[in-house]
Amino acid sequence: MNPDERRYLRRAARFQEILSWLAKELELDQPRTPSATVNDDPVEVAGAARGLFEISATDRKRWATPAVAFDEWRAALEATGHLVFLFSIGKDSCRGFSLWDESSPVIAVNTSWNELARIFTLFHELGHLITRTSSACVEPVRTASKTDPVERWCERFAAAFLLPARDVDAALRECGWRAGENIADLRIPRRVANLHKVSLRAAVIRLIELGAAAWGLYDQIPPVSDNKRPGGGGMGRNRTQIREDQLARISHSP
Repeated sequence: MNPDERRYLRRAARFQEILSWLAKELELDQPRTPSATVNDDPVEVAGAARGLFEISATDRKRWATPAVAFDEWRAALEATGHLVFLFSIGKDSCRGFSLWDESSPVIAVNTSWNELARIFTLFHELGHLITRTSSACVEPVRTASKTDPVERWCERFAAAFLLPARDVDAALRECGWRAGENIADLRIPRRVANLHKVSLRAAVIRLIELGAAAWGLYDQIPPVSDNKRPGGGGMGRNRTQIREDQLARISHSP
């Protein structure tokens, strides 16, 4: 790990230690984190995990922007007892990391990427918490083989969580796709991703899992797909506002 990654990992661990102690002292409810192993079907685990959140496909389609979508997913995770931290770790660092704790499980997201990529990171790291495998994820998996099985499992879990099969099927039919056709370029995946406020990577992985595309499509994803759009203007935020955005809102119930 590079110095920035180690610094933010230590910071998150300190927050977690304090919040875990407080949760136990105050006898707060335990987080609702499912438990599974990488030998379990990630699609089935994703379906069960989705039941923890009161967010429907209709709700997701109503979200006006990716930023709104990220905020809604973050709030939903926090409402189930997970601590979500946002850190600007840099593009040369991990996309996120997770730290398991039975009282205060942590998901940290690197804000150097766009909101859709952050959403995927949220649930990739939730996959790590579900499998009780704390991790720092440097970059997305780019092939179907020769990859860490835990990372591959978490990618499949995140894609299945964000894109249930019935929702993907409906989106594909809206695009004119017919069962049995192989999706060979990124036009349809982009439409699916835009419709459901997910990253292009999540859409492609799910289409591959559902047999609508082959792994060659994954390798077509441009590296810049997760980059932030060039910005500018605005008055910026002060240090207090930045810190408030970084740290999770405590949402355990006594």
